[in-house]
Order: sequence, then C-alpha cells, then structure tokens
Amino acid sequence: MSARKIVPLAAAAAALFAAAPAVAHVAPSEGLCTSVEMVDRDVTMQVTGPADVEAWIKQEGVWSHVGVNYNGEFTPSGYKWVADTATITTTLPPGEVEFQLDVWTTAGLDDTCYVAVPEKEAPVTPTPAPPPPAEEAPAQVIPAVSPPVKPPPARVGIRKTGPKRVRAGDRAFYKIRVTNTANRRVRFTLIDRLPRDVVLLTRRRGWVVRGRGVRIPMVLKAKQTRTMRLPVRVLRTAKGRRCNVAVVRGPEIVNRRTQTCARVTRRVGQVLPAVTG
Repeated sequence: MSARKIVPLAAAAAALFAAAPAVAHVAPSEGLCTSVEMVDRDVTMQVTGPADVEAWIKQEGVWSHVGVNYNGEFTPSGYKWVADTATITTTLPPGEVEFQLDVWTTAGLDDTCYVAVPEKEAPVTPTPAPPPPAEEAPAQVIPAVSPPVKPPPARVGIRKTGPKRVRAGDRAFYKIRVTNTANRRVRFTLIDRLPRDVVLLTRRRGWVVRGRGVRIPMVLKAKQTRTMRLPVRVLRTAKGRRCNVAVVRGPEIVNRRTQTCARVTRRVGQVLPAVTG
C-alpha cells in the first residue's frame, strides 16, 4: 500500500490563493460622457468625474442653460460639479429642440453629449379642385418684406495672465482682460476654472462660484475692454505645474479660450504631511 501525502489545510489554502489570477481595478476615465439614451423625449446620460458639467438647450435657434436632474436631484441652473459619476435625466419640451451636456476638466472642455428632436413635417393633404375662374379683380401690389437679418457672431478677445512660478501656501493674482472687437453691444459669460489646490479668496457681486468654476455674466459695449483681477491662494498641498483655463461663450459671440500655467515650488524647510496606510 502506497503512503498518502497529507497537505495541511492552511498550506492548501495558500497554494490556491497563489494560483488565482490577480484582477486589477480599473478606474473610470475622467471627464467623459459614457452613455446617451433617449426614449420619446426622456433623455438619460451618464458622465464620469471629476469634472464640471453644464446642461444646455437650444430652442428657436438660441442656446441657454436648462435645469436637469443629477442623480435624481433637480438642479435649476443646469451646472454641477461631479466628483465621481452621475446620471443626468431630463424631459425635452415640445417642438424642435437640441440638448447638450458639456463635461469640463481642469484642462478645459473634455467631452460633449448631444441629442436632438427635429421638427415634425406637417401631413400632406390632397389639394381640392380649384373653383371655376371668376372675373379677375385688379392686381394688388403688396410690398415685399425682407426678414430681419441676424448679425454674425461677434469676436471677443480674451487674455489671461498670472505668475509663472508661485510658492505653495502663498497668495497670487490672475488677471483676465476681455475686449469686444465688434461695432455693437454683446452679452456673454466669462468662465474661469481654477486648477486643483488653488482657491478663490474674494468674489464680486454677480459672480457665481461652484466647485472650482467661476462664472461672470458680462455685457460689453462696442470696442469696450474690461480687466478683472482674481485673488487666489495656492494651498500647501499643491505641487508641480498648475494651469488655469478661462473661456468666453454665448449665443452672440464666437467662443474662445485662454490658458496660463505656473510652476508651484515648495518653501525652504517645508515639511510635507506624512503618508500612512
């Protein structure tokens, strides 16, 4: 009779665990629209963060913000900071409409979701036979009325400047200069997106701050220029290269963007917090 080999239970479990293949955890991509679904006029979209998400709707040729549900919670402004993932739902109004989600990361516009509902064509009805011709009346001349001409989008110049190097923990200033190059008054929105580990210190009346985004509604006369200063603090946790993006956008202008970057340095003798775990 051959001798049986007895393997201890602990040793057998260890061997089984070593033989099992390792499964790597894959994090979702940042700042993307991962799915779009529309049933009738009910729209469902999935996005991944971290990112700023904006909801837009186009009706009668004009784009504007629209309120939507983020993970079941209604947001009237249509703007939301998404830290991880979010499900956006909305019901489109009647008529011909277009709906769009802009997904912004710290580097700028990263992805866009888009759906549209075209205008339905009117049913064709048979034309009845014309009645017998009656005595012709004198022709009446109706002056032609030309449709109103919509002006082309205006161009707004934008330039953002800031320090090239800044120490962690210090204050700094960004300067944004916008110029209306058109010969008419234009209305638009200036959007500034602060980089990670940089916080805004003060805000003016009318500014809307959500997450790292600062939205400033603006109206400029023809050829008018305006300059704004944004005081910020660079947190002590900041390091490396930090870029700040600013854009101007609106239905009356050509959307444009600008960017400035700074290298964050450490203070002499600064002690970093210990990393545990």
